[in-house]
Amino acid sequence: MKHKFFFSTLFIFSASVLIYSISNFYLRSIDNEIIDLIYEQSNIINIDNNVSIVDSSLKYTVKFIDSISTYSNEDNPYFSFNRIAIEDYYLKGCGGSSLLLAKVLSRRGLKFKFVQLRYNNIWGSHIDLEVQDNPNNLLVDPSLNYMFRDSSNNPISIETVCKDWHKLIKYLPSNYNLQFDYQEGYRYTNWDKFGSVSRFAYRISCRFFGKEKVDNFSLRSFFIDEYFFRAISSIIILIIPLVLIRKNLVIRNNTN
Repeated sequence: MKHKFFFSTLFIFSASVLIYSISNFYLRSIDNEIIDLIYEQSNIINIDNNVSIVDSSLKYTVKFIDSISTYSNEDNPYFSFNRIAIEDYYLKGCGGSSLLLAKVLSRRGLKFKFVQLRYNNIWGSHIDLEVQDNPNNLLVDPSLNYMFRDSSNNPISIETVCKDWHKLIKYLPSNYNLQFDYQEGYRYTNWDKFGSVSRFAYRISCRFFGKEKVDNFSLRSFFIDEYFFRAISSIIILIIPLVLIRKNLVIRNNTN
């Protein structure tokens, strides 16, 4: 009776994890369709109007987010996409829009880092992207459809934004929240996200790799394909009980 209950419970658990894995692979396929659509549309404006790759990617990423925010309109060209695959991430302000743009830029082979701003001593209060567009590093705020620029309309780096902030204020969009002024510091990884655990990981990483390398490391940039990692993680979790079953059966056979 005890073994029957064990195997029944294990079967239900394994089936649930398997369904979760399959659903994440399905959502990933829809997510890839969205990225492909933005990629293709941004290619058109890039070719026809000689607009930079980053600019065109930013424009159509924001266009897509604006579109899904009014999803009830059946004339919407994106209406056929499964909303479940996008609303959890892409409609959540600066974090969601930065993630979507990061995926589009990744498809283009561009390197980028997530920028975590500090405001009122809270890290991650606002999230932007630093994009490596050789030979320059550009600072982009996808939530506002804005690329930081100087008085000559040239894209500028995050270092320049920090240094010349008071000169740049007059060029910002009217809806920019001036509380996010880059004067309280920024990080590429939010080492405060999980409290003492992540701060301990930061200290250990600094000891092994050096503070400069760790401070310039963007952990989030390596985990933008969240549906893939969810699916793989669940499969690994599924393998564990199967190994335990196998081990249990081997022990029972040897006992008999």
